[in-house]
Amino acid sequence: MYILDRIEFILRESFTALFRNKWMSISSIVTCMLTLFLLGGWGTSYYYLKRYSASLPSKFEMRVFLSDKLEESKIEDTIKSVKDIPGVADVWRLDRNTVWERQKQLMPELTEDIENPLPETLKLTLSDLSTTKQIVQRIQELPYVEKNGVSTFLEEQEFIAQTMSTINKLAGGLVSLMIVCSGLLIYNTIRMTIISRRKEFKIMHLIGASRETIIIPLLVEGLLQGVVGGIIASVFLFFSYYSMIELFQSIFNSWHMDRAEHMIAGLSITGMGGLFGFTCSFIAVNESKKRLSVTGKN
Repeated sequence: MYILDRIEFILRESFTALFRNKWMSISSIVTCMLTLFLLGGWGTSYYYLKRYSASLPSKFEMRVFLSDKLEESKIEDTIKSVKDIPGVADVWRLDRNTVWERQKQLMPELTEDIENPLPETLKLTLSDLSTTKQIVQRIQELPYVEKNGVSTFLEEQEFIAQTMSTINKLAGGLVSLMIVCSGLLIYNTIRMTIISRRKEFKIMHLIGASRETIIIPLLVEGLLQGVVGGIIASVFLFFSYYSMIELFQSIFNSWHMDRAEHMIAGLSITGMGGLFGFTCSFIAVNESKKRLSVTGKN
């Protein structure tokens, strides 16, 4: 019964403190919620962008045009040399005769009585888009590759890489700023509680209240602010997620989270909020020991 009474006292004091400084508490919760919402949105976006970027190398194909009238052995040697270049995932040969026959079937009138003008071509994909320039240079140095005979989507690849880098930097900076603002608000809320109740804390101490009896409700108050902010952020994040999926169905048709992922994400955000709120309140309590005027008495 003693333990239950103590838990009841701690929770009652914590909730009372929340409503005592309600505007500060609301500000702390809202800022914490926005911080965790941005953090969760950034984390979710980063996860899917990384997964999407991992599939990009297979979407961007390079074409390598070989010199005319090469012997079969030289073509095979070139294919082997290209495969041995670090960063090259797959290489396919586009046989000029096979491709030309296909063109003749598709456009019989335009290709009639025309000799095959197509060069031997290699099609390849990369395992890492960041190595595109180096791979192009290595391929261009091979003896049986035409001068300027490598066709790439280098500008598009660089644009995607730069866009992802910019998004990560902006999101990281904004989240960092919100973390600082939210931490300061929770810290100031707990600190104001300590200042406004310092006489009450002294009286509690004089009649025998232990150090833990006075401090723990303050820590739980910060914990509650973080947890409530995390729960609200999780709800908003999931609504935003499904709205984005529905709005951009054609783009994000493969971006789906199952129930287990929903649960893990929600618990993670709520847990981070609770830990963040507890840490900020602990710092505030630790820096206000003199105002609390308590010793290690139990």
